[in-house]
Amino acid sequence: MELEVEGRRPAGRPKKIWSKVVEEDMRKLNITEDIARYSRKLGMLNDDDDVMVMVTVMVMIMVTMMMIVIVMMMMMMMMIVMTMMMIIIITTNNNND
Repeated sequence: MELEVEGRRPAGRPKKIWSKVVEEDMRKLNITEDIARYSRKLGMLNDDDDVMVMVTVMVMIMVTMMMIVIVMMMMMMMMIVMTMMMIIIITTNNNND
């Protein structure tokens, strides 16, 4: 698929083609062709789907995974704070006795 990307370009700069833009986006997002093929095997995408849909799906998966990691980190921090508070309460009560 060799479609030209619309827009002006500086003189002397080579034409940008659609496949190169998609490859660049995939490289920025750290998405390999293997991941894209695997998502097709899982039924996430059909052979007729556009490559941009594939990139969008992979980005959504990555964002979801990052959100899960952030929530887990927040829960761990809350547990640490609660543990520290319990230690302070216990030591304060022991000092008062």
